[in-house]
Amino acid sequence: MGAEQNPAARRSLTLPAPLGLILALLGLTLFFVLTMDLRVRVYDEGLILTGANEVAAGAVPHRDFYANYGPANFYVLAGLFKLFGPGFLVARLWDALLRALIVATVFGLLRSRCSRPLAFATTFLVLLLLCLRDYLTPNLPVLLCALVSTWLVASEGGPRRLLAAGALTGLAALYRYDSGFFVMLSHFAGMAVLAFTQPGSEGRFSALVRRVFIYAAGTAAVFLPCAILLLAAGAGPGFFNDIVDYPLHFYAAMRSLPFPLRPSPEMIVYLPFLVPAALIAGLVLAREPLRAFASRARGQFAFLLLFGLLTGALLIKGLVRVSLDHMMMAIVASLILLALLVQKRVDWARPLRLGIGLLAMAASLLVLLCAARVLPFTLRAADRMPIGALLGLGRAPAADGTGPEIANPARATAPATGRAAPGEFAPEALCAADYVAARTRPDERIFVGTMRHDKLFVNMIELYAAAERRPGTHWYHFDPGLQTRADIQGQMIADLARNDVRWVIRDASFDGMAEPNASAVSSGVTLLDDHLARAFRPVATFGPLSVWARNDVPAPSADTGADCVAGKRAASGPRGFAGRLLG
Repeated sequence: MGAEQNPAARRSLTLPAPLGLILALLGLTLFFVLTMDLRVRVYDEGLILTGANEVAAGAVPHRDFYANYGPANFYVLAGLFKLFGPGFLVARLWDALLRALIVATVFGLLRSRCSRPLAFATTFLVLLLLCLRDYLTPNLPVLLCALVSTWLVASEGGPRRLLAAGALTGLAALYRYDSGFFVMLSHFAGMAVLAFTQPGSEGRFSALVRRVFIYAAGTAAVFLPCAILLLAAGAGPGFFNDIVDYPLHFYAAMRSLPFPLRPSPEMIVYLPFLVPAALIAGLVLAREPLRAFASRARGQFAFLLLFGLLTGALLIKGLVRVSLDHMMMAIVASLILLALLVQKRVDWARPLRLGIGLLAMAASLLVLLCAARVLPFTLRAADRMPIGALLGLGRAPAADGTGPEIANPARATAPATGRAAPGEFAPEALCAADYVAARTRPDERIFVGTMRHDKLFVNMIELYAAAERRPGTHWYHFDPGLQTRADIQGQMIADLARNDVRWVIRDASFDGMAEPNASAVSSGVTLLDDHLARAFRPVATFGPLSVWARNDVPAPSADTGADCVAGKRAASGPRGFAGRLLG
């Protein structure tokens, strides 16, 4: 008798839930590892890698270096570096695991409330969004914690679930203070609505107070010890400047981006507005009163309510800098909410049912279009992904037919000695990092700046990791409205002197960047540029990058920038997956 006819055989072929989950996570993690872009990304990835290395060396966020994110970003990665060794690969494996956990959480959540096809379809859309290349962003752990904690609160379980939900929200706040706070407020609001829409009238308020207290205790148990340790270490003034003063007075003006008006995949940023609006319309136009629906379909109502509020809480993150990356958390939450709306078996008004259906189709199309934007990169530079290198893709016959030619010559693999290996940089960046590393002690600090500091977009923070050298200033990563100020530039000059910085890498790549906000306008402050021009001199040039030595440093050998860049390009052909991992 075949297994399909034998119940015992069928049971023996069914994997236990924990083992199935582990295998699914391993498979998803492997998928994200094989399809990741090996290039180190500007800003977030360089910021987190450098900050983690600073923490591993004993520095404290906010006190010893500017940090616009919470401490968990740096301490978790620094802990992984202590366990497995510092390296780009360790950080990327952690990033891939977080993405896998998010996908598994979305499927488990939806499978508990929706049909299997709907759960699979929505999870697939989330997986496609997570294939977009924004690595080591704190939005990943925040989203994971927010989804699980909201699931626990919506389940209306006992004290243990509430305590765990609060603890996860506290952990989210340690990654992003603002997002954790707004997630907590959404949960409090959801618990209040659920309390006052439940049947009966006795004990509602006391039950609500008890649930809020248990949840808050879980949040405090995770967040407060870390906050107290940071304050005790002297991070209070830096925290106020980094997290309160700058966002309140400068961030919106310096970093704002407008909502897209022309048809494009970026229109998906409107999804977190439209799906909650559909939920509100459904509740208002439903044929039964809200309290009756909440009483009759308690579980359904709780999930719709909590994930509607979560979408709004995560949406706040993207209201200033409107982009797919900054809206990602809210988009994922809105996709979950949309699936719950599609599944909802309440008699919606016919126009609303049609609207929800059209919204679901539009969301699916926009996600597919967003994912398709990665396709040109995949076709042009497949060997930048481990799966492409493993399959030997990304090569083309040389013009003379004698051997392979690099499909995209403007890339190179990091040196084997670099902490960022096997990450990929432009050959100019590698040459500059190698040049400085060869002329400095391992404990020596350097400075990575731009060619002008009166107007800023970002700086190449990742060069600190590539050169394996610590930053020579508290203000090592740039935000317009900070390093463009006279007081901050004065502090940076003092830092360079105190830390005996002899070598500077200056980058002109982003000097011409002009976003539609105040960052495109010069502050008129040239204190730092004037100091660098007086105390340092250029000694080597590698494309848009130039290396400057302090005036008292003996002049190094003649500039060999062109030869170095050509050599890096020539040595950067596809070498297979094993070679890529081993540098």
